[in-house]
Formats: sequence, structure tokens, C-alpha cells
Amino acid sequence: MGYNTALIAGILLLVASCFTLNHSLTLLRSGEKAVGTVIMLEKSTDTDNESVTPIFRFTTRSNEEYTFGHIVSTDPPAWDIGEKGTIIYDPANPSQAKLLTYFSVFSETIFCVAFALPLIVFGGGSYIARYIFRVTAGKGERMAVV
Repeated sequence: MGYNTALIAGILLLVASCFTLNHSLTLLRSGEKAVGTVIMLEKSTDTDNESVTPIFRFTTRSNEEYTFGHIVSTDPPAWDIGEKGTIIYDPANPSQAKLLTYFSVFSETIFCVAFALPLIVFGGGSYIARYIFRVTAGKGERMAVV
């Protein structure tokens, strides 16, 4: 039963990765770019660690200002106040802007695939193993259940 659950979860995550990839590619094709400036470094504390998230401000083509926090927090800070970065945003929803980097744009897809593939290998591998065991088992031999 665990193998079936792993296989189904892996397939669902792989399907989800296709949707997130499509969303990211659509953003790259039809999104607008702006220059964002780090206006603040927001500190967050985990159990023992303190990290910093850069907060960017950018202006859209329609002269509206938006702010957003980068998805990556670091220690030491990777950004300084006043530094600039390229922002990509959906003109219909500028509040969901992203820093134009590989990881920022494709992080959801990367995580979905990273979890989907091992689950598919684990769940699907049991079916392959059962088939191989069935084929190689001699007549009258009992096959171990995987």
C-alpha cells in the first residue's frame, strides 16, 4: 500500500510541477520587468539562527509602487540597502513579483520535481521489481511479496 501511495503522490507532484513550470514560463513571456531597490533588510529568527530577507520596492509601468520580500533569507545578508535587482511581475497582479533569477522564478517547479522523482522511483520501482521477480521465479516457487 505504501508503494501505491508513493507512486500516486509522485505523479501528482509531477503534474503540479508541470503547472508551476507553465506559470513560470508564462510569467517570463508576458511579464513586465522593472528595476527594484532594496529598501529594507527584514530579520527573521529561527531556533538558533538569524537570517535576513531583502525587501524590494519597484514601480510598475502605470507608476504604482509595490514592495515584496525575496524568497531567500541569508546570513550574512546577500543584499545591501540601496542595491538594485531586476524584478519581473504580472501586469495583472504586480504584488506577486519575483526577483529575476533562476531560483526565484523556478523554485516551485524545482521543489515539486525534487520530491516527485524519488516517490515515482520508489513507488514505480516496486511494480518493476514485482514483474522481474514474477518472470524469474521458477514454476512452483513462491514469490516474496514486495
